[in-house]
Amino acid sequence: MQKVFINNDIFDSDADYIIGGFYTDGVDLSESDFKLALRDRIEMLVNKYLDTANSVNREWGYEDSVDKANENLGLILNDNLGIFVPDTQVDTIVDSIYDHPKVQKWLDRICDNIKDAKDIKNSSSSTPEEQSNAEYFTNASFEEFIEEISTIEL
Repeated sequence: MQKVFINNDIFDSDADYIIGGFYTDGVDLSESDFKLALRDRIEMLVNKYLDTANSVNREWGYEDSVDKANENLGLILNDNLGIFVPDTQVDTIVDSIYDHPKVQKWLDRICDNIKDAKDIKNSSSSTPEEQSNAEYFTNASFEEFIEEISTIEL
């Protein structure tokens, strides 16, 4: 059964869960697991945003609901991170976000935390409140994720 990853030595703030929170059934994790989880998270958030925006746009009567959803996503990325995505392929969007300097700075800090941590196991001793908070922030929206990344100083 998958549980939200909790380890206060690695994710030391709520913002870490908004950016990189993930569910896992793994016990022992590696640095590459975190990188893959972040890429998967970005892809999931992009797809979820586009699906929701497309549905809303159809309800509002836009004939080009998919194009409008992609346009809105592009505006969010451009306004918050200065990212211009040249096409609407999800892989291109994911790569553009993942490779952004602010995301890489966050990932470097997490990798440093991993190196400094006593272990990189999912905590089995978390309190119900810690579990609830981690799940809440891990389930953040695409917009919350982008907003949190935009606050990282280079």
